[in-house]
Amino acid sequence: MEAAIRELFKVFKVYAGQEGSSNTLSRAEFHKLVTSELPNLVENTDASAIDQLMKSLDENSDGQLNLRILGQKQLKKKPRFTHKMEDAIKTLVMTFIKSSKGKDNLDSSSFKKLVSKQLGGIMEDANSSSAIKEMQKGLDENSDGKVSFQEYFTLIGYVAKTMSQKQSGSAETAS
Repeated sequence: MEAAIRELFKVFKVYAGQEGSSNTLSRAEFHKLVTSELPNLVENTDASAIDQLMKSLDENSDGQLNLRILGQKQLKKKPRFTHKMEDAIKTLVMTFIKSSKGKDNLDSSSFKKLVSKQLGGIMEDANSSSAIKEMQKGLDENSDGKVSFQEYFTLIGYVAKTMSQKQSGSAETAS
C-alpha cells in the first residue's frame, strides 16, 4: 500500500506544476494525466468528458485539483489495469476490500491493523493505539465509529499530500 501511495504521488508530480503550482493540477495537466495514465479507468476520455470529471472533482471551483481532492473521489473503472497509476489505485482499493473483509466499512480493529501494517513506514505513530484511535475519529465524518471507503480515501489523500509537502520542502531545501 505504501508503494501504491508513493506511485500515486510520483505520477501526480509528473503532471502537476507544468503550468503553475507543483501541488495542484490545472485543467490541462488533469487532461494529460487522465489520457496518459488512466485511459482504462475513466470510461470516456474525450475532452468534454474529462472537463465534466474535473468539474465534479473541483469542489471549490478554483480550476485546480490537489491530491486530497483526488483521494476523496472515486473514478468509474473498467476491469483492465495497465498503467502505473491505475495499478496504484487498484492496490489501494484492494487493500481496503481485504482489510474490511469485503464490507463497506473498516471497524476499529481492522482500521488499526491496516494503518499499522500498511502505513507504518510512511506515517508517524502508526503503531500507537491512541494515535490510530484519534486518526479514526478524525476521519469518521458521520460518527458511526467506522471508516468508510470515502473516509479511507481521505486518509490516502492526506498521506499523499503530506508526502508532497515533504518532497516539495526537500526540493526547495536542496535548491
